[in-house]
Amino acid sequence: MDSWTAPRCGAVALCLLLLGCGDPSLSHGNAGSSATTVGLSTCVDLAEGEELSGVGPDGHAWVTSLDGLRVVEPNGESQSITVRFGSADELVAWTADRAFIVSESQLWDAGPAGSQPFLLPDNLGRPRYACGDPEATSGSFVLGTRGLFERRGSAWFRWDIPVDVFEAMEIQHFEGSCGTIDEILYLTTTEGALWEVRFGDNPFFREIGSVDNAQELAVDSEHGIIRLFLGSLYRYTGEWEHIPFDGGFVMHTDAAGGVLWATVRNTIFRRDRFARWEEIEPDTTFEFIDKVLAYPAGGAWVVEGSRMCHFGHREAVVVDGVRPFERIDQDSPPQQLTILADPTGAMSLSASIDGRSIPVTGVSGLWTLGELGTISAGWHELTLDLSSPLGPVERTVSFRLDGEVVIGGNDPTVFYETDIKPIFDMYCAQCHGPTGTQRFFGDYESFVVTAQSALDLVKSREMPPPPLPGPSQEEIGLIETWIQEGMAP
Repeated sequence: MDSWTAPRCGAVALCLLLLGCGDPSLSHGNAGSSATTVGLSTCVDLAEGEELSGVGPDGHAWVTSLDGLRVVEPNGESQSITVRFGSADELVAWTADRAFIVSESQLWDAGPAGSQPFLLPDNLGRPRYACGDPEATSGSFVLGTRGLFERRGSAWFRWDIPVDVFEAMEIQHFEGSCGTIDEILYLTTTEGALWEVRFGDNPFFREIGSVDNAQELAVDSEHGIIRLFLGSLYRYTGEWEHIPFDGGFVMHTDAAGGVLWATVRNTIFRRDRFARWEEIEPDTTFEFIDKVLAYPAGGAWVVEGSRMCHFGHREAVVVDGVRPFERIDQDSPPQQLTILADPTGAMSLSASIDGRSIPVTGVSGLWTLGELGTISAGWHELTLDLSSPLGPVERTVSFRLDGEVVIGGNDPTVFYETDIKPIFDMYCAQCHGPTGTQRFFGDYESFVVTAQSALDLVKSREMPPPPLPGPSQEEIGLIETWIQEGMAP
């Protein structure tokens, strides 16, 4: 293993510096046991007041301080960024040269050119947490002082979460995104509650468990929610399931791209995408590791005192051209992707999108995927399979193409303001309107979030509660058509 160079290599010579070869004698252990491999690192000093706040999907570390930002490449080279705000309260490392930052009650877009504030609507209040790309037309959330808001098209919609709950919440994001293809956003509260928000075609939210007394939490597409508790690792599968590990008392953990990292005092462990543990024996001496931050390509940064060190891996695979769980406008799909991996393992690469093979060109460690073909709107899965004398290497990157969906190819025929709101006012407003005592659904933004659930309850005659009269079959049909057509305002 070796440290990374910048993932956007323009020549094979640069990519040959990407990763050193793995240890041929490495034999992965079973269950919780681990083998040992030597880990080559690149270490960088942190100035007084600097903090490692986030890592991009290809390993670029974002360091924050009162003086601004610094982006450190896996090979140790860094670039300072002058910004227009002070300390960062939260940072989402989106790419190698873009991060979203909450600071001074504003959401900022930061990169090499500086920083610009996002002009969020006043009704969102002051932002506290964020995930996803706020400029995308779907799949991004802002948790502010006035609630949890989701971006849909050009508007922000408020989820009807009780005030005493959302005021104590924080977002647990997936590698910067809000959720995977399951479109589940996880949130935790200061009281230790674990909530999920499903924001796809059938949106709802609920409390699903507890993370009380967790030392650290991580969220990963493969493992879900990971909890570090009393030195042991657990993942949430409806209940907390222990992750086997016999390397010692775990002090810190993180996960990304299906790879789980753990530190035991001054020792680093890595659980790969095949659920095999290995101990990484550093080429530098640590006394006590303070933090580990993983990134989806397969590596991690660790912090000890006033320095941070990068660890790549022979199984790390960089995908340049699309980030994990990115939402891309359908009018500008990726036409070419670059894949970078350990060039010393005599690997060959095969690639597919949604099970369909795509052409691969290039030399070992630096490949180009072209002729991606026509990709329709919706979720897609890029699968990479690499062969090596040291064993197979694989990585999957999911992304979504967002496009306007028109049911039946026609313009909407049913509208909220003229067709649906009168039904709501007649049958629902008494309890769910401005003067009601139940959850408020009395405006368009609130109603669309629960429309499908409301329809199901009305059709089953659970709502309105008997003996109150409910909508007629004709009115129920209007609601169904409105939902099918995309819930026009």
